[in-house]
Amino acid sequence: MHLRTLLGALPLIALVLLVIIRCGRRGLRIGVLEGYMIWGCTVFLLTELLSLFRLLTFPVVATVWTVTVAGLVCWLIRGPNVRYRHVLSRILTLARANKIVAIFLTAILGVTLVIALSAPPNNWDSMTTYMTRVANWIQNRHVGHYPAYHDSQAISPPLASHMILHLQILAGGDRLANLIQWTSMVGVLFGVGAITKELGGSDAAAGVAVLFVATIPMGILQATSTQTDYAASLWTVIFVHYLLRNLRSPGALNYIPEGVALGLAALTKYTALFVALPFAMWQAFTALREQRFRAIGGGLIVAAILLALNAPHIARNVSRYGHPLASGKSMSSNKNERFGPDVTLSNLLRNTSLHLATVKGANRVVGNAIDKAHDLLGLDAAMTGTSVMDEFGITAFNTHEDTTGNFLHLVLIVIALVAAGAISSIRMDARRIGYALSLVAGVLVFCSYLKWSPWK
Repeated sequence: MHLRTLLGALPLIALVLLVIIRCGRRGLRIGVLEGYMIWGCTVFLLTELLSLFRLLTFPVVATVWTVTVAGLVCWLIRGPNVRYRHVLSRILTLARANKIVAIFLTAILGVTLVIALSAPPNNWDSMTTYMTRVANWIQNRHVGHYPAYHDSQAISPPLASHMILHLQILAGGDRLANLIQWTSMVGVLFGVGAITKELGGSDAAAGVAVLFVATIPMGILQATSTQTDYAASLWTVIFVHYLLRNLRSPGALNYIPEGVALGLAALTKYTALFVALPFAMWQAFTALREQRFRAIGGGLIVAAILLALNAPHIARNVSRYGHPLASGKSMSSNKNERFGPDVTLSNLLRNTSLHLATVKGANRVVGNAIDKAHDLLGLDAAMTGTSVMDEFGITAFNTHEDTTGNFLHLVLIVIALVAAGAISSIRMDARRIGYALSLVAGVLVFCSYLKWSPWK
């Protein structure tokens, strides 16, 4: 059992080695993000290649990852001189400068790691979709579609499940399955720090931003599950980081990591595209204004990589359902049946309410206020055309990874946005304004297209 668990960790060991190698050559933050992207692409390519020949079996997968890890170790030992000591020094410097942040991060990451390793996957989505399809893929020795009661087992973007697939084949069980979300959380924290620095923030500001993300209640809970929200967030954060770098220093080659990150995000969870769309539109507008027709080439690079990474899964969906993204049942159950500013505002109010659950009396007040707001809009808060539920109410305060709220973080976000616009001493250059507006626009796009539900 212990040997199989060690074998199950081979893909994660490969991730760590890739991160170390890239950090030595590219510095701490960029190295971590590049290491994650290379690893994500490696998992994608290995899965599709082995699946094509029905070779997703223990002997083959174990051999492939053993050779990969051995090659990375040799590269680490015999490769060109790199700045490992500099990277280690940088980590220690950041830890000393942000001691409180470092203590909190160590506690959060340590506790969640123990839970992720000791608790088996038990989330509803894990049981009905993610772990179920992994078991079927292992049985079938390929990742093609198969007859399933829940269409989500087939149509849902598969990358996070591909990662779990490799761990489960090697470990002989689901002991390590939760680590995909946990390692994604670690990557997100590095990505958030990189974005803060890219926007001109200090090391202290980066530390505060990282701590803010690390303490999101739903994030902490989902970091120990096999859901896909943190995994999708990882690639989305990396995409935004490289987009910001591209805005600062445009170049054809700079579009490649941007396209890879966006492709991996779409291959993990489609809703990542709702967040990415306003950023992409911001970049397109800026690039066309400053670079004119040269910007079209960059957009084509991103689009080509996005399609290439998602082509196998899209082909399977088209073959099975006649649609690249979803079945008819899935589309009708998730997409709004009507659109307009009133529907967007309705969903914005209802989605915001998910983060306002406190005590019973306060929940009733908030619920009544949202009902009255819908009366003014001429809508029903429980209308089925824009909701997956036939009733609306404020969910009681809970600590479930599907429905827990992020009350304090919502309040801090609102305060930050108001302060940024109202306090003249806060420097808001074009990139910071574009970044803030893109985030807000992403929320609006999400609310305008998808039906409301208490677990979205």
